[in-house]
Amino acid sequence: MAVIPSISLVRPEMLGFDEYIPPYATATNQNILGGVNYGSGGAGILYESGRQLYGDVISFDEQLSNHEATISRIAKLVGGKSAAKKHLKSCLYSVGLGNNDYLANYLPKYYASTAKQTSQTFAALLIAKYTKQLIKLYKTGARNVVVFAPGKLGCVPQQISTYGSSDGSFCFETSNEIVQIFADGVKLLIDSLNKLLPGAKFIHTDTSTATSYGNITVATEPCCPTSTDVSNSGHCIRGSVVCSNRDEYLFWDAFHPTEAANLISAKIVYDDIYPLFADPIAAS
Repeated sequence: MAVIPSISLVRPEMLGFDEYIPPYATATNQNILGGVNYGSGGAGILYESGRQLYGDVISFDEQLSNHEATISRIAKLVGGKSAAKKHLKSCLYSVGLGNNDYLANYLPKYYASTAKQTSQTFAALLIAKYTKQLIKLYKTGARNVVVFAPGKLGCVPQQISTYGSSDGSFCFETSNEIVQIFADGVKLLIDSLNKLLPGAKFIHTDTSTATSYGNITVATEPCCPTSTDVSNSGHCIRGSVVCSNRDEYLFWDAFHPTEAANLISAKIVYDDIYPLFADPIAAS
């Protein structure tokens, strides 16, 4: 999760920002008014997501607690709780969660949760938890929140190399179908929050169509040789030679998009949040 002043998102230079917003761990009083990044690699909606692979990640619940601590600091800087709340209403929140709940907690073969819960019950669990978390974010002062749809996870190189591709597809469609249940729920959730919460402006954005733009020609292979070691599975092998035409690749390693792909995604998100430009953010 990231909270950013005005409309800066994904690629701050697109909107004239010189630097990316600092992480919560190092954000000082001098720069928290300019935005804070609460994200944690591997983290998810559920507390346990990512921990089996990456250890002590910072879950969304913990990120929300860190956000509340930041609000207390903002209140001291701007002259009290009322002024802090006004400041937060002029900010844009970027929330992208769910991918790790599947890739690092649910999808086939690796996790006990897969055997214990059906695709429908797991998605329902995530949506119920996500609903409470986004409402909590609203109650702490957020009004303008961009929520990312989960990706086509059956199309990441790790899934393809593990399970193979489906007939007539470059992707492992079983994983895509599993995640789509959650994706549909997220879209419905955003609609309901906008109706339920006065002054809320939740915007749903989906960057899964990024392969349809730009010069991306390699969508199923990573740019770098990836490790099969359990502690670093799917990530680039240190010191390995990466592809020379990285601008044509969708994925850098077995999970993460390249800069070229991120630039395309940033344009998609920018277009999706245009209503906030047409209707300037104001205290509500």
